[in-house]
Amino acid sequence: MADVARVDAVIGEITDLFRTLETRRAYDASSADLTSTEYRALARAASTPNLTPKRLSESLGMSTAAVTAVADRLVSRSLLERVSNPADRRSVVLVPTAAGRAIVESAFGSFTALVADAIADVPEDCIDEVTAVLSRITRAMRDV
Repeated sequence: MADVARVDAVIGEITDLFRTLETRRAYDASSADLTSTEYRALARAASTPNLTPKRLSESLGMSTAAVTAVADRLVSRSLLERVSNPADRRSVVLVPTAAGRAIVESAFGSFTALVADAIADVPEDCIDEVTAVLSRITRAMRDV
């Protein structure tokens, strides 16, 4: 096992990264005149085919009633649509409209550019190692 100081340093960097990502997401949401929750729901719908309200509620850690309210707001702003579920006609899936997808793509494009600039002068083998370590940490956390 890694020594305590190294583990603490990694945890500190992950915590800083997480806080920075949360701040960035809040900025992206605000720029689109959305709440952070609305933006998270829209981004999840853009990245998850056939996303049902139930699956969205599970992934956001929200009740289905809360997700319904968020979806209602996004639908009323023409950023999200409820479409018949191709796998189950009794339910719906949440699909971003072109305007909703444009919001998510713009934010993701800005994020991608920031990351690309940050790692531009980092050797490829270092990037590969960091990517592998982050992947291992993510898998370990999912497996708990």
